[in-house]
Amino acid sequence: MKAAKLYGAKDFRIEKVNDPRPLKPGEVLVKVAVVGVCGSDLHTYEDGRIGDTVVEQPVIMGHEFSGTVVAVGADAFDGQHQPMQVGQRVAVDPALACWHCDKCEAGHPNLCRNLGFLGLSPDDGALQDLLIVPARNCFPVPDTLSMDEAVLFEPLGVAIHAVDLGKIKVGRSVAVLGCGPIGLLILRLAKLAGAAPLFAFDQFDWRLDLAKQWGADQVINIKDGDPVAALKEATNGRGVDVVFEAAWADQSVDQAMQMADLGGRVVMVGIPGDNQVNF
Repeated sequence: MKAAKLYGAKDFRIEKVNDPRPLKPGEVLVKVAVVGVCGSDLHTYEDGRIGDTVVEQPVIMGHEFSGTVVAVGADAFDGQHQPMQVGQRVAVDPALACWHCDKCEAGHPNLCRNLGFLGLSPDDGALQDLLIVPARNCFPVPDTLSMDEAVLFEPLGVAIHAVDLGKIKVGRSVAVLGCGPIGLLILRLAKLAGAAPLFAFDQFDWRLDLAKQWGADQVINIKDGDPVAALKEATNGRGVDVVFEAAWADQSVDQAMQMADLGGRVVMVGIPGDNQVNF
């Protein structure tokens, strides 16, 4: 079968790779249907790294994906604790928790001390024909959703977790820095949770147009001036209750801190590409 391997910065190669090994208990084999391209994928491609994770050996990228189960190992139960079957359409959680460390056993697999991640070195991802994944990482795709839509399960999960951390309540003011897919999802979820007013920041007008459609009360292009000053002016110098940084840039991290009101909350969603943030 074929796969797209990243050897380093801007060095993608389509290669033949070995067919998957026999399944172990608790595993399934997925025929990949659709793979999304995440901001972290772009950083990794451009720079050969994302944060502290460096491409030191060829890696198959792709962590936002959907597919069809084509083989099932023994004792394979999905993320809803249901037995898996050949032919199921699934979306896959790319986080590979060990399920044995103290954090996993305490119910926090996202904080696993041995966490791996599909598509980040050294764990190969979904830019290949077939992929073995833990059954518990699979979630059924309803018949009402397409495989294209199912790819959004992973970024939607990120957005839901971010909004949970933000403790959004009705009437709380919110700023979202970065209106890429995850930023827009956060914006929409905050709107549905009753946040108001909602401020959206980005450098691209077409993204800001989408932000308006998704519920932003005011959109600000960061190219037009100081975004912190613009927000403070719009809030009588106070700032907002909750700031979501989803722009993947060091300067937006600093700006997010300055945008929060006294007693406000800042949720860091993006990962700066050069990782110069020192807290």
